Amino acid sequence: MENKLGYIRSLIMQEIDGQLTEQESVFLLQQVNENPEIAEIRNHLWETVGADEVNQYLLDHTTETQTAKLLSRIEPAKQPRKKVIYLVAGAAAAAAIILLITNIGIFTNSKSHNKEIAKAFSEESVSKNVQLTLSSGAVYNINKDTSVNTAGANWKVAGKTLTLNTAASNIEQFATLTVPAGKDYSLVLPDGSRIQVNAASTVKFPLKFSGQYRDVYVTGECYIKAITDASKPLMVHVPGAVVQVLGTEFNVNAYDSLAKIALVNGKVKVKSSTDSIVLQPGYMGAVSYKGINVNKFDEYETLSWRTGQFIFRNAKFEDVCKVIPRWFGVQVVLDNKQASDKRFSGVIDRYQPLDLQLKGLKATGAIDYTTSADSIIHIHFN
Repeated sequence: MENKLGYIRSLIMQEIDGQLTEQESVFLLQQVNENPEIAEIRNHLWETVGADEVNQYLLDHTTETQTAKLLSRIEPAKQPRKKVIYLVAGAAAAAAIILLITNIGIFTNSKSHNKEIAKAFSEESVSKNVQLTLSSGAVYNINKDTSVNTAGANWKVAGKTLTLNTAASNIEQFATLTVPAGKDYSLVLPDGSRIQVNAASTVKFPLKFSGQYRDVYVTGECYIKAITDASKPLMVHVPGAVVQVLGTEFNVNAYDSLAKIALVNGKVKVKSSTDSIVLQPGYMGAVSYKGINVNKFDEYETLSWRTGQFIFRNAKFEDVCKVIPRWFGVQVVLDNKQASDKRFSGVIDRYQPLDLQLKGLKATGAIDYTTSADSIIHIHFN
């Protein structure tokens, strides 16, 4: 169990640093939903390392200083690793934790050890099926049209859409829709709000909205058409921010630590730990520890995923390659990553064979690629 918690902590730090793979991201959120202790650790780390003083400390102190400060607190005490998160006090220690986990691997000891744990915990836990998971622990595969009667509610699955009968459930319980890599799905919430869910994404929601707010938790990417209810605002939670919805349509991209909220219609209020802003239609708010950066967005690019296309213009190929594992469920390795800042423009179509699209890119002379025996795609920049 302690090995698992160590691996989970390293995943959370990679999530904050924007370094998680899509498989790891889905696995992490599943663990958060199922284990209150893991959820507490994740919330604590996000709150701690997102503080302004932590980031300033990282700027003002050397690697050696940060590392020594953390080790001086850990080694004499000989405390179990789980308690380190709670016993190491102050922004300086938090900064050292970030550095050690992301650069040294104090909780996982080595890259090879980290891969062994990842294989043990992650691959076994992430299903290739679209799944509905209840907080009671019940799990349902929902890949075919069907009806599910559980937790005092009737669920209808039809045409890749999950609908909850709004009048059926009177049980205080959460459910999580998990959409794996290579698939997409739609969800109708108990209030009638509709969510289109992209690949490698999850949506956690209550079976009934009984509190002051309609709280929904998103990881990955979703397009939301919210039902207006001024007396009970819809609150969409993403890592590092909350979106208060006032009746609207908007896109949430939370694959990386920098969440992006793009407003199409209506009005939303985006709140981070350091900032708050009301978005107008046509504008996107990108959340970071420095605040919320607002700019206009291109609907054609930002929302193209909804029709099965990823449109990129003058983009780093490293960023383009992040989409391939999500949409096709394969692993991609950049063999000469130092050249990955080359810029590309084009389209990836999730409904066309990936090999055909890579061959087209190879024909331009920009890249070469091979597929290894373990089905990993290796890309080399020319």
